[in-house]
Amino acid sequence: MNETNSVLTGTNWKLLRNQKATLLKVIQELASTNRVKEADHLRGILHLLDAVQDEAARTLGETAVFGKG
Repeated sequence: MNETNSVLTGTNWKLLRNQKATLLKVIQELASTNRVKEADHLRGILHLLDAVQDEAARTLGETAVFGKG
């Protein structure tokens, strides 16, 4: 197993999904109070996490990363 696969299999995907939900709430709160720059920065992190999840889903499968439909 290579290092990337080790990181992917060692990730708590359920926890990451919950953390992303919290991040999205914070982004929405920032945007609603006109803190656009901060919201944009956090959106960048959110998009990075989305890309990581998409790549992990290709390796580990959709259910392992995104949970049961």
